[in-house]
Amino acid sequence: MNFKEFLNIVPKIKNIPLPAESSQFKMMPANRMEQMDQYKEAMKQAKQSAVLALFYPDHSQKTKFALIQRKAYNGVHSSQIHLKLVFLEGSLRITTLTLNLPLKEKHMRK
Repeated sequence: MNFKEFLNIVPKIKNIPLPAESSQFKMMPANRMEQMDQYKEAMKQAKQSAVLALFYPDHSQKTKFALIQRKAYNGVHSSQIHLKLVFLEGSLRITTLTLNLPLKEKHMRK
C-alpha cells in the first residue's frame, strides 16, 4: 500500500480506546479465559506493557512495518519474529517515539 494511502487510514483507527481488550478477547484461545481467572490477582501487580507497530515508507513510498527477531536459544520463543515490546510508564497511548532503526531491511520468504 502507498504510504500516503496508509496515512489516510490512520485517523480511522487512531482514536480507538486502549487497551482494546474486547478485540483481544475475540482472538484468544478458548482456555485463556480460565488462565486469566487463575492469575487475576497476580495480573493486578503486573507491569503494564504494549507492542509497538512502527509503520514507515520505503524508498518507493510503499508502507512497511518493523519486526524484531529474537535471538536463537534453547527455548520455545527462540528466533521468534514479533513486534517491539514497550514497557509503559504513564499513558497507554504512545504518540511520538524515536527509534534507532538499522539501515538494511530483512525480507522473509514464505
